[in-house]
Amino acid sequence: MLKNSNNSSPGLMICTMLSVSFLCLAMILTYRVISFGFFLAPGGVLVFPLTYIFADIVAETYGYRNAKLLILGNYFCIVAFNIVGYLLIQLPVPPNVLYEEIFDYLFAHAFTVTFAYGLGFLFGDLINAYVISKWQTLVKGKYFVMRSVGSSIIGLIIFNVVASITIYSSQLSLGQLARQFLTTITIKAVVIILLAYPAYLVVILLRKSEKLQPYDITQEPDAFSVFSYKELD
Repeated sequence: MLKNSNNSSPGLMICTMLSVSFLCLAMILTYRVISFGFFLAPGGVLVFPLTYIFADIVAETYGYRNAKLLILGNYFCIVAFNIVGYLLIQLPVPPNVLYEEIFDYLFAHAFTVTFAYGLGFLFGDLINAYVISKWQTLVKGKYFVMRSVGSSIIGLIIFNVVASITIYSSQLSLGQLARQFLTTITIKAVVIILLAYPAYLVVILLRKSEKLQPYDITQEPDAFSVFSYKELD
């Protein structure tokens, strides 16, 4: 099968913009813990899995290389968002300004969020993109829904191990932390399962609308060249 080398297609740009938008939204809601009865979860739990779904769509439609670039771009957006926000709240403000404490609280943990949230997302989503592409090779491009669900859940577990323990260990007790971890993984897995088939329809739509040919599935993606522009071995 032939590869399509168009890296500036409208579909790829839209996936990139939506991915970083949902990622920033989930990050802003990180410290807003919500409860579902016995269960606890971060406020962005329902939108964060969408970033993995978009990575799967890009990997399947535009290739593993473009999926890596999408993920790296999202990571640098996280870093810029938090650091610039933190620097801006250091500027002086007039007395008695309303809601100033909200901005202070939102960006006071900028470096913790950048380190824990950013690195958790980076490694989790890179592994997600690699796994779905590796499995694409093994099954000759079939079973996108199953591959997307499996690879995304693997990536989300890695993210939660890195990010949740670092971010919430000072806020929650050990029991609450375990509840939060299990709740988050469960909710995210449900969201991934519900969105996997719609994501497959998006892949089909993008391929048809942009006249894309499937990427070469006879070769395997390079797992460890994270910052490399080489797509295939």
